[in-house]
Amino acid sequence: MVGKRSALSRQKFEKASQAFPRQRRYEKQVVPFSPETITRVKNDAIYYTKLFNDLTSGEVNISKLLHANIGFLKTFTKSLYGYVYLVNKNQLYFSTPTTNEKENDHWTIEQDSPRIAAAVAYKKEFVVIKDVRKQKRFLLGCHIADTYNIPKSLLCVPLVTPSDVCFGVIELQRHATEEPYGMSDIKTIVAITGWMGATVHQSWERMQYERDLELADSYAYFLYKYLEGDSDVDTLITDITNIIKDRLGAEKCVFYKTDQKEDELVAYSFEESLASGNCKFVDQMYMKNTPVRSEDEQGLLSLALKTREIMNIEDVYDPRFNPYKDGRHGGVNFRNALVLPIWNSSRPLAVLMIINKVGCLRFKSDDEDLLKKMCPYMAAALEHNYYREHNNTREIEIDYYRDLVRQVMMPCRHYKKLKQAQDDSTVAEVFPQMTDPVWYLKSTDEEMKDHLLLNMMIDVINETDINMAGLQRMIRWAHTGYRDVQYHNFEHAFNVTHCVYSVIKRNPDRFKPIEKKGLIIAALFHDIDHPGYNNNFLHLTRHSLAKLYPESTLECHHYSNRSDLCRILHANEFQWDNVSHRILVKSVVMTYADLSGLLKDFEVVQTLTNRLYSEFYNQGDIEAALGYPPISMMDRKRRYIVPKDQYHFMNVIVIPCVELLTTLIPNTQVSLDKGIEISNRWFDIIQKGQKYWASIDNFEEVEKESIRISFT
Repeated sequence: MVGKRSALSRQKFEKASQAFPRQRRYEKQVVPFSPETITRVKNDAIYYTKLFNDLTSGEVNISKLLHANIGFLKTFTKSLYGYVYLVNKNQLYFSTPTTNEKENDHWTIEQDSPRIAAAVAYKKEFVVIKDVRKQKRFLLGCHIADTYNIPKSLLCVPLVTPSDVCFGVIELQRHATEEPYGMSDIKTIVAITGWMGATVHQSWERMQYERDLELADSYAYFLYKYLEGDSDVDTLITDITNIIKDRLGAEKCVFYKTDQKEDELVAYSFEESLASGNCKFVDQMYMKNTPVRSEDEQGLLSLALKTREIMNIEDVYDPRFNPYKDGRHGGVNFRNALVLPIWNSSRPLAVLMIINKVGCLRFKSDDEDLLKKMCPYMAAALEHNYYREHNNTREIEIDYYRDLVRQVMMPCRHYKKLKQAQDDSTVAEVFPQMTDPVWYLKSTDEEMKDHLLLNMMIDVINETDINMAGLQRMIRWAHTGYRDVQYHNFEHAFNVTHCVYSVIKRNPDRFKPIEKKGLIIAALFHDIDHPGYNNNFLHLTRHSLAKLYPESTLECHHYSNRSDLCRILHANEFQWDNVSHRILVKSVVMTYADLSGLLKDFEVVQTLTNRLYSEFYNQGDIEAALGYPPISMMDRKRRYIVPKDQYHFMNVIVIPCVELLTTLIPNTQVSLDKGIEISNRWFDIIQKGQKYWASIDNFEEVEKESIRISFT
């Protein structure tokens, strides 16, 4: 029976000892229940209760509480002096009630520290020294307040939480007249500091819980802000980045916003500017124009989208890390990262990559938990932003189509039935001349445009594939769809269509039937609804087209195609059977046709140039009225530079394009010869001076009072 009771008591003692990690254990001692012992136990209970209440109520100021209780510890242990040290990272600071700890003396916490308190903080075990003056292990010893009254005995005890975190050190000193610290003093101080560690740990947990509640409130407010406001996605991503960097202490953040392009998933990266450096808060995250294809990206981004799990990359030796793809994310050297995929119920919304934990070797599990808590809020905000942008795009489309419908519903002037060549002698006389790329419709034959277009379409498209009534409606609709502007009007569409027609007729075996149909229909509609202003002007005036197509407002001639085609030709790799090569050829044909107005007889070129610059000057006048200085090409006051502009345009754009086409289709040499001739004519005008050009100038002056912005 006695043995059982002893075993039970030992188990209770072992359980109680676990509350004070790494503290020295002592065997139970039987002492008489004297009145002094009973009074001391009562005082201990009162003190522990007060200490526990102080440490667990409100915001804990460790320095203030320790200094408030050091007096009791001095009295209780009959110490002459009592001092407090506080831990900050790997430094131990001497603490005073009135000054900032970081302004005081400090020592590095290490095993062989010459300061007693620093060594205690490292080992997390108390130290008792009977005579400080005789010890030789610690060269810097302890704190000496009075050189005339040097202490003799010293007791140094660490303040450790149950999670084995040392947050401070208590140093007690006795006068030479007092006995050295005994076992009773040690047991009491160890018990008190153990209670301090436990209660501080509990207080920290409580404060962490309160901070989480505050964070949840801020997330709710953050979500409400984006549900109710009209902030764009750049602002949303910037705010998310700032919250993440602040809460996790990260050096950089990279945000990948996913987008489903047909059957392919791509991601657009948002990164901090290089000027932001290592700033805690970012003014603006900037999107890179080039999308990242998830299937081609064999790195953390692709892996995160596949696994749908948060990844903690502790170092560059992690097998999931790809040094070729992930080595320079965010413009910084990669050390560690947290990668969080953000999903809704069915599709990925984004991938958040937090790079380099500041002051730590790796991100902790607490950081992962925090990201998991934030993930639903970010997903909801991104999802709402996606649908809001989608809705805005649809509203813009509705506005644009409403305007387009009004334009199309205008009464059609070309109500007569279009005639074929076999039904009209005039059409039959003109039509055979149209295979010549230099041919141009006379001003006396203006009414024949629609009839000639019908015959070109019939000649290119197989007659069995034609719905004559539908084809006539299409031509009339195209005529109505072009606006009454100086240059980009239906006549320009007719000329471009004629040029494509001449290429097809002179090279019938080069293009497939479907390609012929596509080329000639694309030529007819390539500038439909052109407002007579360039892309920059539409962006400047916030036109609906600029909002609907921010990357390519009007037609976009991809001159990069020319570079690709030149490279293929120089390498002698061009093949007509190659689909991608044929696409490049058709792109060059369309560009050549669009520029064909500059490859006619010079009198025609002069007329078309006058119309084009009249359109330019109209835009320049409007820009000047709005307070924006027009570029020289659109400045009516600088019309004398037109010959130089045209000479430069011919030699830099037009002639190289035709030379490239002549390499592929040799029978277009006539256009190249005409281009060189026109270039020489412009050069002659430049040599003769401004007066000659002014004498052939037919520009119409636009009255300033009539200038107004109108796109209808």
